[in-house]
Amino acid sequence: MSVVGAGPSPADRLAIAAVIDTGLWALDTRDLEVYLATFWPDASFSEVGPDGALGVWHGIDDIRRMSAARVGGPTGRQHRLSNTLFIPREPAAGASEGRPPGEAWTAWAYWMTSVRHPETGEVRFEMSGYLRDELERRDGEWRLLGRHLDGWPGDLRHPLRTVGTTG
Repeated sequence: MSVVGAGPSPADRLAIAAVIDTGLWALDTRDLEVYLATFWPDASFSEVGPDGALGVWHGIDDIRRMSAARVGGPTGRQHRLSNTLFIPREPAAGASEGRPPGEAWTAWAYWMTSVRHPETGEVRFEMSGYLRDELERRDGEWRLLGRHLDGWPGDLRHPLRTVGTTG
């Protein structure tokens, strides 16, 4: 049984990675406008907080309000991603009429953050988990349509099993 899909074309993979990387660098450099520019206006953002509560924000204005405090967080914060897995998805309703396959992907990745103390230079691990980014190309441009952040729950299934692409 093969569980490895072809994934996005090399050019699309680089473009998608650029969107994700640009957003994370914007968070780390405290640039809210650049961060928000990586999302489509109709995007959503959700996360499971350390207390287990699910937060959900719909539309760029809600994402702006939620993100404003985070962009102003500690200096010296760095986000890191690894082990990205791409799964094809259908483009959003209304935006997908007549669109060919490959215009929308889900990118799963592990994330972690660290913070460097501004006075001592000491680096400490802050948190980790996984993200699920929903990306869509519209008029030749890739942006986020959705982002979900979570810690590592004990019942997380492999994303390919979740979407039923394997036996």
